Amino acid sequence: MKNYHNNPLPPLKFDKNRWRVKQCPCGRSNKDGKFSPYEGHDDKGYCHSCSVKFLPDLPKSYESYNTYTQRTYYNPKLTMYKPTSFIETDIFKQSLDNCKDNYCTDYLFNLFNKHGEGIKIVQQLMKTYFIGTSDYWQGSTVFWQIDMDGKIRTGKIMLYDPITGKRVKKPKDLFQWVHCMLQLPSFNLEQCLFGEHLLKIDKAKPIAIVESEKTALIASIYLPQFIWLAVGGLTGLKAEKCKVLQGRHVTLFPDLSKPIPNEPTAFERWSEKAVEFSSLFPNTTFTISNLLERRANEEERKQGLDLADYLVQFDYKDFILSEPTSTVEKGIQKNYNIEDHTEPSTTEIKEDFSPEINITLDDISIPCATTTKLTEQFNHFEMVTMQLNNGKYLDCLFDKDGELVEPNIHINIIQQIEQFFDKTFVQAIIDEQHCLINWYSEPPKTNVAVVEKSTVTNQKDDMYKKEIISTTSHTNSIEHKASAKDWTKDIEELEQYFSSITLPTAPIGLSQGMIITDSSAFIKSHLATVKANNGKQTFLPYLDRLKALKRYLMSSFKELLV
Repeated sequence: MKNYHNNPLPPLKFDKNRWRVKQCPCGRSNKDGKFSPYEGHDDKGYCHSCSVKFLPDLPKSYESYNTYTQRTYYNPKLTMYKPTSFIETDIFKQSLDNCKDNYCTDYLFNLFNKHGEGIKIVQQLMKTYFIGTSDYWQGSTVFWQIDMDGKIRTGKIMLYDPITGKRVKKPKDLFQWVHCMLQLPSFNLEQCLFGEHLLKIDKAKPIAIVESEKTALIASIYLPQFIWLAVGGLTGLKAEKCKVLQGRHVTLFPDLSKPIPNEPTAFERWSEKAVEFSSLFPNTTFTISNLLERRANEEERKQGLDLADYLVQFDYKDFILSEPTSTVEKGIQKNYNIEDHTEPSTTEIKEDFSPEINITLDDISIPCATTTKLTEQFNHFEMVTMQLNNGKYLDCLFDKDGELVEPNIHINIIQQIEQFFDKTFVQAIIDEQHCLINWYSEPPKTNVAVVEKSTVTNQKDDMYKKEIISTTSHTNSIEHKASAKDWTKDIEELEQYFSSITLPTAPIGLSQGMIITDSSAFIKSHLATVKANNGKQTFLPYLDRLKALKRYLMSSFKELLV
């Protein structure tokens, strides 16, 4: 009798080109690539849609063996369970003490020092992401992987060019794991997301995932409305790492990749992961940004550029849409404790959450005082301004059916509204229903409504086919009289921005029904109007149109929503 243990069946390998098979054996179409065939088989593999593994039949020479063996194939990776290993806290803390000789932070300092804030921003990044320094190579950086429990899984040591910010890969790729450098015996590495520890500090913010740790750092400054995490490479996006993201809204930003015949691109691979993870994790949405795919040329694809390569071409100040000190940063500024793993400890990350906003109907002094109706671009949502008994004002979002807009559902639309109207919506509860509100520090001066049909008041407005007009919709005969406001600072910022860029010569569709045929003349005439009528509410639409044009031009370079 043959010794089947010494002569096992060869391991089955998944075909890298899963799209060659048109249909899964379960009958589903494989257009989304969710069926992964084995090499040499068209109807054998694993279906991510129905979670069924289709194994090939055993050769006849194995049929006499026992029933269990007839249904299984040898898997050389099967091992006994080993607990996850961790890095001692002392090693971690030592890397945080020496930050002067770090080429990566040198690059970040030069990148963000245009406004004299280089030191402040680098210190913020080091405190937020715990950037370490190693003497393994002079100037090398340590990116620590700290999990939700504050435990240190490992660290990645890499060397960067302090001028270009690129990794040093010649004459060889200078990369090393901390646990390998320490030569820890029997170390069982189970990686986590870079930046995973931030998830416990802010449980509401949407998540953005990139490949590179350095990209996550840079993007967190340009686009602080996300919690930025990194997986460490194209193949680092795995279900085991992402299970901590359950209940969150996640956007993926893969690097560009050079197209190879019969090979999926980085965007295609992560698109497949987005579909798989959305179905795998309940109450979790994974979307993928196609910004780079749409913008990149052939040379940029060959270079494998990532999001940071595009962001650093612009001034980060133009990207800040909300308060610079986010909930995440406030939480980190508190006593953030990393668990000491040399001895058992119950120390965990200290959370700093804002108290839950709970508003009852009795708290509302003037319900539905003003209503701003939005166009199809914003799903016909409505912003209803309310006043509370304590004198505060707030905006509350309703959908086109009059229902409260719940958090974490219409993420893309909410972000567009926030960007367009310069608002920041936070989670709240009104009358025991979850919703989104925007606080006013003082009573609103005016409501800018986006309407579907233009209102022509003179020949200039007719030429631009304006869609954005200043309106106030009154309910219950309540009227907010706007007081004069000085626009000098807004005008100066607009003048500085428009003079610092090259204006497009092609027509600009600023919004549905509003086309700017000559952007230079548009800006010149509108600036003259707002200067001559500074603070007069009748001419506020001219200022709003200039701000809308600025946002449009900025979004041409930093578009996030897909």
